[in-house]
Amino acid sequence: MNFNFVCVAGNLTQTPELRTTNSGKSVCDIRLAVNTKRGPTEETLYIDVIVWGVTAETCCKYLAKGRNVAVKGRLKDDSWENKEGQKVSKTVIVSDDVIFGHNPNKSEPQLETEQETTTTPF
Repeated sequence: MNFNFVCVAGNLTQTPELRTTNSGKSVCDIRLAVNTKRGPTEETLYIDVIVWGVTAETCCKYLAKGRNVAVKGRLKDDSWENKEGQKVSKTVIVSDDVIFGHNPNKSEPQLETEQETTTTPF
């Protein structure tokens, strides 16, 4: 059996920016910092996430650097050639869903459907 599903929660390292593909699809890249405490030390893992469609548009409208989010999706290997002609690759998450968590910036707008219970930290 094969299973490709991932769910992570962390903080945005930058404010998402919306772009449009040549075919007119909305897309944005977000980067999460996920902290894991192991004994006396804390490790930070940086994860790149690709968000498509209406979800990408919503992320760009309401999210900003530092915001807590949880991302559900699947892992995907991206590969390309760099300027030196070398093959480079990285694993990213292609998001199916982005769940907004705690908003540390109270002046930031909230979704009309967001209620106090959905803006608490994870």
